[in-house]
Amino acid sequence: FFDLGLGGNGLCAGRPEDEFGIAYAYTELSEELRENLDLLPLGGSLRTEHQVEMFYDWHIAPWLQLTGDVQIIRPVRPIADTATVLGARLKIVF
Repeated sequence: FFDLGLGGNGLCAGRPEDEFGIAYAYTELSEELRENLDLLPLGGSLRTEHQVEMFYDWHIAPWLQLTGDVQIIRPVRPIADTATVLGARLKIVF
């Protein structure tokens, strides 16, 4: 397993308070675990899992933030489709 990420703020010159991030994760099963799990009816031989996540946090006002997020996951089960998950959050600070 490994996970690598990069984040920061001020991506645009006129928006120094905004924040962003991108991350990638990789998960490989051990050969012993893969062989034992292959005995179960999981829909074929298990594979490596890959995940990507990206977000952007807009600071609309000092008290209002809007965050958009996307996650893309290719699971270990070969019969499972790659999942794309979109998310949003509105934060009011008072």
